[in-house]
Amino acid sequence: MNTQFFEKFSSVLTSSNPPVVRDPRLLMEENEGIKIYYAPFEYLNPEARIVLVGITPGPTQMVNANNEAIFSLRYSH
Repeated sequence: MNTQFFEKFSSVLTSSNPPVVRDPRLLMEENEGIKIYYAPFEYLNPEARIVLVGITPGPTQMVNANNEAIFSLRYSH
C-alpha cells in the first residue's frame, strides 16, 4: 500500500491545531481556481467485492476521515 501522502500530511493531522475543511496545510494542488485537498482515503481493502470509482469526498467525509486518522495516529501506539 502506498502511504506517501499519509506520511506527508501526518504532521498536520497530529499538530496541536487540528485541520479544518479546506485547510491550506492540506492543499495538494491548485490550478485555475480548482483546489485539491488531502483527506486520508488511501486504504484499499484487498478483500473488497465492490469498488466505487469516481466518488469525490465532500467536506463531511474529509472531516470524518481526518478525525479518524488523528485518533489512530494519537492512540494506536
